[in-house]
Amino acid sequence: MCPFQVYRLFLMYQLVFSGWSGENCTEYDVCHSNPCLHSSTCTVTPGGNLVCECDSEGPYYGVYCELTDPCALLSPCKNNAQCFNESNTDYTCK
Repeated sequence: MCPFQVYRLFLMYQLVFSGWSGENCTEYDVCHSNPCLHSSTCTVTPGGNLVCECDSEGPYYGVYCELTDPCALLSPCKNNAQCFNESNTDYTCK
């Protein structure tokens, strides 16, 4: 059995799998800690790296889907103007 962590929550204890697996506990699941935000999907590449797949319809992007596209979130432009994302918080309407 691979290592686990014990967490105490009020008067109860909870055993949590550490993310290590395999016959000699040499394989680590990089998605174990749920690094992807906003309900995005964590997948592991053949090389062992993680990839967060953000919802293509949603306002989130970035390595961990941690950034917000204000154009997709707010739809701030009026009169058929197109919204351009300048940064995580700024946008321009043209």
